[in-house]
Amino acid sequence: MTAPTKPKRKPVIISNDTLEAVAKVMGQQHSPSQEWWQKNYVLLDGAHFPGVMVDPIVDCFNLDTKFSSHWDLLRATFRFIQEYKSSKYASRERSEEYLEAIRAFLLRIRAVCDEEPGENYRDVLCEIGRELKFLIDFAKHRLGKKEVDRKGNFLRGILQT
Repeated sequence: MTAPTKPKRKPVIISNDTLEAVAKVMGQQHSPSQEWWQKNYVLLDGAHFPGVMVDPIVDCFNLDTKFSSHWDLLRATFRFIQEYKSSKYASRERSEEYLEAIRAFLLRIRAVCDEEPGENYRDVLCEIGRELKFLIDFAKHRLGKKEVDRKGNFLRGILQT
């Protein structure tokens, strides 16, 4: 008997207008409606956005995500995916290590965001901020300091507590 395999994602073509609308909502300070979330959460992992790698596949956002409670964290994660889960890292040395670090980070975000914030939420955000700093520093090693410094500041600002 063979082990069950995870079903592969079906290819879906999403219009640029839809992707732009999703990015616009993810840039807003206030969380969207439940209806919007149910319709669009599948797009937030970035796989449909130009330049964002499909792998590692981590369904970071789902119907169980407490998106209103974690909106700032989700926005920062979305921006991180757009900027750093990029195909420009795919062919560089040590890219497997980098992709595994991204995978672990996204699994952590999923675990945090599937629960309501607890008493230690500020501590959790600080830990996540340190993980993001690690990933940004990892990217600095790949891209060169100037390009990453321009891009990396948005995460530091959103998650500072």
